[in-house]
Amino acid sequence: MMSILSLLLLSLSASAEETISEWVNSVPATAATLSLLTTLPSADGPVPADLPAALAAYSREHLAHRAQSKIESALTRCKVETEAGFVSEHMPVQNPISEYVLESTVQIESIFCLDSGTAAEAFEIYRSEAFQIAALPLVTQLRRDGDQMCIQTKPAMGGILPPASFCHRFQAHTGPDFSGVVGWLTSNRPGPDHQALFFRYYVVIFVDRPSGGVAGFRAAITRGRDLNTLQRGLIRATADKRHSYLQEHLNTALNGL
Repeated sequence: MMSILSLLLLSLSASAEETISEWVNSVPATAATLSLLTTLPSADGPVPADLPAALAAYSREHLAHRAQSKIESALTRCKVETEAGFVSEHMPVQNPISEYVLESTVQIESIFCLDSGTAAEAFEIYRSEAFQIAALPLVTQLRRDGDQMCIQTKPAMGGILPPASFCHRFQAHTGPDFSGVVGWLTSNRPGPDHQALFFRYYVVIFVDRPSGGVAGFRAAITRGRDLNTLQRGLIRATADKRHSYLQEHLNTALNGL
């Protein structure tokens, strides 16, 4: 027979996962998000008219489901992990141009397992400008104005990927069950040495673990410049290292409270 504590943990898990999934799924893509993808140049013709909405729907529904299932598991047994891949491996491809778009659309998901602090504290630290610049090695500038956040990055992978400068419109949630943020790309400001971003969607969630500490989920789906086989391999190979660096900084910051 299940103990009262076991029933309580299951109740907390079910409540949190349902709330997270519903909330993530409720934040729609902006018109600017859908419009930007249509500006992606292709030698074979324009981006199919239905692809931006299809990619946005896939991104929202997929990450809502993944956030729910990953947080559910982490509430009882948390394991730091990162999965990196490409949307073409998951979303049905209807034609060659859609395949061209999706095979360079990066999908990265990570789990945080934080030793101390609360979800609210982890969320507040994660979103601060000072932390983002210190813990995300590619970020050089971050500016928040209302529900818009603009970021500037430096070159990645030893200069293989150029810097980027772009803005998101975001929606944040703070409450007793979880704290989190969802953001959609709304503009980018490519200069002569910068790459343009054509699609970006991200989800970050933090939840208090019943046994203490915090579980977190962080994911992003991004389409920037075209990626060749070597670059796609490097993204897979380095995603875990970047997440480990971020996890370490969050643990240090929370332990210092």
